[in-house]
Amino acid sequence: VASGQVAGLMWNSTGSALIAHCQTEVDESGQSYYGGSKLVLLSSDGEFHKDLMEGEDGIPLHNGTAVQAVAWSPTRDEFILIHGFQPSQASLFNWDERAKKVTLTKVLLEKAHRNTIRFNHFGSLVCLAGFGNLAGQVDFFGRSEEGDDEKCDWVRVSSCTANCTVSAEWAPDGRHFLTSVLFPRMRVDNGASIWRAITGTKIAGREFEELYDAQWRPEPESSIRFLDIATDEIETASKECAKQGAAAGGTEKKQAYRPPKARGEGASTVAAMMRGEVAAPDDDRRKRQPRPRPREEEPNPSPRPDEPPWGHSQDHRDRDRNHREHGTAAGEGSEQDPASPDKSAPQQPAQQAQKQPQQAPTREQREQHAQAQQQAQQQAREQQQRDREQQQLLQHQQRVAQQREAAAQAALQQQQQQALAANPDADVIFGRPLETGDVEGLPGAAAGAPVER
Repeated sequence: VASGQVAGLMWNSTGSALIAHCQTEVDESGQSYYGGSKLVLLSSDGEFHKDLMEGEDGIPLHNGTAVQAVAWSPTRDEFILIHGFQPSQASLFNWDERAKKVTLTKVLLEKAHRNTIRFNHFGSLVCLAGFGNLAGQVDFFGRSEEGDDEKCDWVRVSSCTANCTVSAEWAPDGRHFLTSVLFPRMRVDNGASIWRAITGTKIAGREFEELYDAQWRPEPESSIRFLDIATDEIETASKECAKQGAAAGGTEKKQAYRPPKARGEGASTVAAMMRGEVAAPDDDRRKRQPRPRPREEEPNPSPRPDEPPWGHSQDHRDRDRNHREHGTAAGEGSEQDPASPDKSAPQQPAQQAQKQPQQAPTREQREQHAQAQQQAQQQAREQQQRDREQQQLLQHQQRVAQQREAAAQAALQQQQQQALAANPDADVIFGRPLETGDVEGLPGAAAGAPVER
């Protein structure tokens, strides 16, 4: 397999064929961001080799080469493959060991969000589900006829929904299915549920604060405690499911949305009003009068020393407000009578200026202010980082200088010790034996006089 990095190998029950699921981190075709995958079917003797991602005559599959899941039947030479991008396709394949040929038997699901395959150990029921990051839709299929593989058929018997499922496992009896919501993949709604596969109903469930794992108690392979489900029971359940119409992943295809006019359910009311065929409703918003804004109350000024305490100041302000209102009414009357002088006219603009509220900042101003604050905070953080780095550099330089000075002193001491060890009777000055010139250079020393160390 070209460019194969990781491969999962799956043998069939008879050991005559092998499926290799090869994966790469990079998709050379550029169709998938998560890498490429390839599914190859090999015979045990090496004579047969086929790429299952290619259809007839080597043509790639129309829904992409992504492999969602693949699993062999535990009792027969057949396997189910879920391939393509979501919604994916689930198909049943049959392997003929004598003819060395693999054929597509049936398409179980044309387009559905599925990524999990679970066979019961009898091979009579299979679960196709969409767990993990999918919605948790589950479909149960049963093998309708026994005997010859060419006459067998897989039919849907029930459907259900198991949300947030992390682990799924068949019961030893092959009739019940266990789904679990486990921690830490899901930190809420942890619990285990048991489903009856033949009807798709939940028969038991329990919630936990934190559930780490849930499994069935294993049954020995030689045990005959449980028997396989009968074919008649599967056919009866299939007919009942067809009557009810499976709610999740049913046989009826979802149709695209069409407006009411295209569905023939009646013409558009808006278009009829624009053509004048239908009168506009009486409660037309365009004819409504704007609501009067409530009068803003004057701000409560700070009390002055000459104002009376408690409620006297409020009464005083009420009298002033009534006086201003009467003065405004008088001003309006004076406009009708030119002979009457208007004394409140010069004061009205000042009062209006005081009552005019301050405009709130616009959205662009708020964004600019927030952006400026972020830039200032970023600059402050960068400056702090530079100061820390400079301080660390100075500390490092001081440590290096101290280490060098200590090394020089240690070297000098070692040199003196070596000189004394080589000639202990010699007089040493500055790491070397004294000479005649050194004696003459010493203060207070006469020529030929002994020199003490």
